[in-house]
Amino acid sequence: MRIRRFDDVFVQTVKTSGRVVAGLHQRPEYNAEHTSNNPDPSLHPDDICLKGALLLS
Repeated sequence: MRIRRFDDVFVQTVKTSGRVVAGLHQRPEYNAEHTSNNPDPSLHPDDICLKGALLLS
């Protein structure tokens, strides 16, 4: 999970595990606008956060 700031808007991103096709990595990303730079998993659906959490383990 990462948070980036674009002007006055924070965007939180979750990357899920992906796959490799013909040597290229394909990894879905899910973005949500946020009000601060503190991570908030509740901004994303539970199934997306669970997929993203697998990358951290």
